[in-house]
Amino acid sequence: MPYFSPDGKKIVFASNRSGSMEIWICDSDGRNPLRLTSNGNPHGTGTPRWAPDGKLIAFDSTVNGPSDIFVISPQGGSPRPLTKEPSADFVPSWSRDSRWIYFCSDRGPQGIWQIWKMPAEGGPASRVTQKGGFEAFESFDRKFLFYSKHDPPDDEIWKIPVAGGEESLFLKGVEPRCWAVADKGIYFLATEEHELFVKFIDFATLHPIKIMRLEKKIRPDYFRGLALSPDGRSLLCTL
Repeated sequence: MPYFSPDGKKIVFASNRSGSMEIWICDSDGRNPLRLTSNGNPHGTGTPRWAPDGKLIAFDSTVNGPSDIFVISPQGGSPRPLTKEPSADFVPSWSRDSRWIYFCSDRGPQGIWQIWKMPAEGGPASRVTQKGGFEAFESFDRKFLFYSKHDPPDDEIWKIPVAGGEESLFLKGVEPRCWAVADKGIYFLATEEHELFVKFIDFATLHPIKIMRLEKKIRPDYFRGLALSPDGRSLLCTL
């Protein structure tokens, strides 16, 4: 579940190399790893996302029981919880102006996973989706929110106007947790006839193209991810 810093010089990721699942940062070449959290949580800390202004990193953790959203400084210190509901709140991401945090939650009717949105400093959350949602990212122009929904064995990518409106299907056949929004389209991983490909769908043409075939098989759990560097020239894959 890696993510680049806004300047592309650092990567934030989750790792259990210390014996518990914690949030770490390192240089973009993998050197100088530094542990940010010390929760002692065997499994439930992850999905770190660096704010576009570089000031904070959001992540989810079950350290206090049900999963909550936390923020921490890239320099370390004590994590600050943003949600304290009895619901499970996880998979955070930032708005492009760093003012809002999107997250997935089972709060609300029927306990169905939906996308919610809250102020980055904390406060009441509002529901964004009505038909389900899991992992969300704003478009670069801040007009649309793209989000995933699980459709076994793959995921679907849906979109909704940031200002509110109709939820519509955008893309099918995406490997779960393996997609990244770019300026002109979306990069994603997809399996075809037991082979794994990096693909790109352009917002203008809506035609997916193959970028390359990956030799490695994708791991069966959710400890995977695809991240795009800020300059748009590199993809970081966890498989």
